[in-house]
Amino acid sequence: MKGNLLHGWRVLVTASEGGRFCDHLERNGALSVHVPTIAIRPLGGELIDGALRRLEAYDSIVLTSSNGVDSLANRLVALGVTVPSGLAWVAVGPRTRDALESSLGVEVRAMPSEQRAAAIPDVMGDVEGRRVLLVRAKRATEELPMILRQRGAVVDDVAAYETIEGPEDVRSALELALTEPPRAIVFTSGSTVRGFARLVPDPRSALDGAVIACIGPVTSEAVRQAELGVPVEAAEPTPKGIVEVLVAASGPDRARV
Repeated sequence: MKGNLLHGWRVLVTASEGGRFCDHLERNGALSVHVPTIAIRPLGGELIDGALRRLEAYDSIVLTSSNGVDSLANRLVALGVTVPSGLAWVAVGPRTRDALESSLGVEVRAMPSEQRAAAIPDVMGDVEGRRVLLVRAKRATEELPMILRQRGAVVDDVAAYETIEGPEDVRSALELALTEPPRAIVFTSGSTVRGFARLVPDPRSALDGAVIACIGPVTSEAVRQAELGVPVEAAEPTPKGIVEVLVAASGPDRARV
């Protein structure tokens, strides 16, 4: 999809790494403004370092985000650990899969069609008695490890990074970006929604009349919980999906179009 389908649209992108979203938006005529409303901090420590030093003890390694892949790769280098062969790598979605294959040179054996962590166990086959390492964010939900344990897996759940919602060092940049109301805003996770709400004194008024585009259902629910407005949701959790839902929102039934 290329052209001027979003010509004249000023779109605020809140992802921590928003370059790929901005590229797709600009190829379709939009003016993108990138202000991340979260920050990613890699973590070390005895729990994750111990797990990475004994990778050969696991049957499957599960990654639920590309941020987890980046943090994992960096930690492996810091520890001087070489990835052993024979592990079954599992990714939550295409971006995480691509990050694993490009950063670690491993083959991803399983990936759910629906990009949700809770959908991962359904593509892993029989996990009874298998040792599974989950590499995730600090304070991630308990649903994924709970399902795996219910199915008989022995699960080690380690935090590879921490998501900071609403980092103070972007407050002034976000305030400046909002001096001219955006035509649309892109949220790529519940954390970006909560970070935005934390940084803006009156977040609902700041988005009055803007199209609120979300990457998926979890993010849309976070928008509703924050009472920011009624979101539109991408059919696929990709930059292309975001562009498509914004183009659909530019129809005659949308306000300000």
